[in-house]
Amino acid sequence: MDFGVDSEEHRVARQLISIVSRDRDRVVFLNLQTQVDALVEGEHHEPFEVVLGIGEAGERVARHVHERIGWFPVVCRVDITRVEDGRGGYFLSGTDGRSWKNPL
Repeated sequence: MDFGVDSEEHRVARQLISIVSRDRDRVVFLNLQTQVDALVEGEHHEPFEVVLGIGEAGERVARHVHERIGWFPVVCRVDITRVEDGRGGYFLSGTDGRSWKNPL
């Protein structure tokens, strides 16, 4: 589905962001550039052999970090998500239809 700038979903999302952003003591909006800046200002690492990017977003961030500082020459994407179970726990679920069993 595509929820473009003219969609009802986009309008509701912008309204929600507007409401929660009023609580500046408890709500902070992060963006990729700010987070990567903080990461690279921290410890120095030699490049890792391989990094796992969790889903599309994790892969995108890993590639962005690599472009910036060269830590992740090999990025492997793992298509899983964490699903809350309603009892304080969670399970892993494949976003590609595969089942994942928690190792813990």
